[in-house]
Amino acid sequence: MNSHADRVVVGYDGSAAAAVAVEWAAAEAKNRGAPLCVIHAADYTVVIPGRLPMEANPLEAAAMGVTAEGVDRAHKIASDLDVEGETDIARVTPALIEASENAALLVVGSRGRGELTGALLGSVAFAVTAHAHCPVVVVRAEAAMRPGPDRPVVVGIDAWPDSEAPLRFAASVAAQTGAPLVVVSAYRATYTESGSPALYWALEVDGAVQFERLARQAALDASAAAATAASAAFEELDVRHRAAEGRAGRVLCDVAAGCGLLVVGARGEGGFAGLRLGSITHAVLHDAPCPVAVVHDGRED
Repeated sequence: MNSHADRVVVGYDGSAAAAVAVEWAAAEAKNRGAPLCVIHAADYTVVIPGRLPMEANPLEAAAMGVTAEGVDRAHKIASDLDVEGETDIARVTPALIEASENAALLVVGSRGRGELTGALLGSVAFAVTAHAHCPVVVVRAEAAMRPGPDRPVVVGIDAWPDSEAPLRFAASVAAQTGAPLVVVSAYRATYTESGSPALYWALEVDGAVQFERLARQAALDASAAAATAASAAFEELDVRHRAAEGRAGRVLCDVAAGCGLLVVGARGEGGFAGLRLGSITHAVLHDAPCPVAVVHDGRED
C-alpha cells in the first residue's frame, strides 16, 4: 500500500451507492489537489476455505475488474486526477480501516450489495467511522451533494475546545470549497433528563426558566468561541454560529437541510443531557440530508 498521507481513499464494491461515493471522493480529491485511491475489498473466503491461487481464481480476477471499474468512474469525474486502484481479498471493514492509516480522508457509501462482493453496508460504515485513523465521509446516494458557496458546511460543537478537531476539519473544507461555515451547538431545556425527579420538583417553574436561560447561554458561548477560532484560522471564511434547543442529532439534521456537508466528532459527552457523542453520530449518519464527516480527536479512549 502506498504511504500517501494526503490521499483520499474511497471504498468501491460495484453498487450504485458505492459509485456515488467514488464520484464524491473524486471531486473532493480534485478540489484538494490530492491523489485518489479506489479500494475494492472482496472476501470470498467466507464461502471458500482458504485463498485460491491467482492463476486458477476467477473470483480474484473479477474483483480486480470491479476495482478497475471504480477507477474508470473516478476518471470520468476528473480525467487528469491521479487515481490508483487497490484490490484486497479481505473483509471490508478491516481493509478500509487499514487503508485509513495512510490517508487524509476516507469516503464510504452507506449501502452496498453485501455477501461476496464486499459490500459497504450500513454496519460497515458505522464500524469504519468508529475505528478509522482519519476523518471519514459517509455518502448516501440520495444525499450526495457537495459543499460550495450555496451549500454551507455545518459542524456540531459540544464543549469548546473539546470540539477542536471537527471544527478544524469543517473550517478547512469550507475554505477549500468557498462554502460558508455554520457552527451549531445544541442544548436541552428538559432538565428532567438528568435522571433526578427530585431536581425537577426542586427547580419548579422559576428554576426551569433559569435553567433554560443558562443552558442556552452556555450553548451560545460554545458556538461563538468556536466561530471565533475558525475565523482566526481562515480570515476570509464566512462563519456563522447558532444555538438550538433539542436533541443534538435532530438539531444538526434540521440545520443541515440544503447544506453540503455535516461534520461531527466521533465521541464524547454531548450537551447538558449527557448524551454520548457516539449516539449523536449514529443519529446523523442515519438521518442527515447531506454527506456526513466523522472526525476523531486523536485522543485515546
